[in-house]
Amino acid sequence: MFTTLAATTVTTTTTVTAAADATTTTTATSTTTVTTTTTTVAPTTMVGTTTTLVADGTGIQSGDTVFLKTRSGSGKHIDVEGTSVQARWESQGNWQTIVIEKQNGGSVSSGDTVYLKTHSGVYIDVTGETVQARWDDQGEWQAMTIEKRSGSGVVLPDDDVCLKSNTGKYLDVQDGVVRARWNDCGDWQAMRIEKKVVGAVFSGDSVHLVAHTGKRIEVDGDAVQARWTDQGAWQTFVLESEVAGRYRQAMRSSSKLTLVSLLMCRMLHFGHDGTSVGVGRSSLLRERLEVVLSCQATGFF
Repeated sequence: MFTTLAATTVTTTTTVTAAADATTTTTATSTTTVTTTTTTVAPTTMVGTTTTLVADGTGIQSGDTVFLKTRSGSGKHIDVEGTSVQARWESQGNWQTIVIEKQNGGSVSSGDTVYLKTHSGVYIDVTGETVQARWDDQGEWQAMTIEKRSGSGVVLPDDDVCLKSNTGKYLDVQDGVVRARWNDCGDWQAMRIEKKVVGAVFSGDSVHLVAHTGKRIEVDGDAVQARWTDQGAWQTFVLESEVAGRYRQAMRSSSKLTLVSLLMCRMLHFGHDGTSVGVGRSSLLRERLEVVLSCQATGFF
């Protein structure tokens, strides 16, 4: 801010004339100085921040079950098998479910420290560049800072977020492998957070089946009955998609199929969008006939 002082002189002349018979005229002159202050204000640039205001309960809450889809929603979902954290499939199954938690509960906002609990009850942790899921405690290695890729405020379903580990590096995904290597929130780090629909059933979920009598279906040995209303081990069923069932059956089969052959079976049976292409189309690939026959022999097709 700049201030300029300028002085201005104003001269006032007053003439006094005596009566008509007087011969003397007196002229009085007075000088008045007026000070003018001019203020110049330098232009100011305002930087705005976008803040998302939402109604209570509409954003992601501590304790919600979510899915993290890589590459801002165009990649695969994060999945956990054993201690390995990867991104291999687009499906939303049991291995992909993650419970997001805050130590004090409540809404999850950009900048909050969160913990990602896997389906096995352990939390995702980071040591160095390695991302794993090994322990059931909320310690320093498990702490993640969730950041919205654009804007601030409460994290909403389908927002693109980045997860900063205790090392200051963000989780990134390359070739299905999840690591923490760089300190920027770029395309490889951005994940779309998707909230699980309440009541939705996914492949791998455990369910109980109630008969028209009000009793639950149970299996004792090879007998299938409905005798009690209990929800015990005998009444528990695990839902599996057709793909998961065939995959599991092939994994249990004899050594006719190597791991490479098994993957080829899946590639031959399903198109890039996951829809079945059938045996007829696969049989046209004559150079892979031997693999196709092996797939058929194990019941994968």
